[in-house]
Amino acid sequence: MQMHIMIAYCWKAVVSRLFVTAPGWSPNTDGIHVSNNREVSITNCIITHQHRR
Repeated sequence: MQMHIMIAYCWKAVVSRLFVTAPGWSPNTDGIHVSNNREVSITNCIITHQHRR
């Protein structure tokens, strides 16, 4: 599994106004992977993938 951002083992993490883009050749990429956290806030973010043509 590939990911751009990983948030792990955090408490009261705040992510805001983040722009994440994956290239068209990137296979099955997760934008933000969140695991084993408490009180995580993710707002006003754009996560996109450039489609192959």
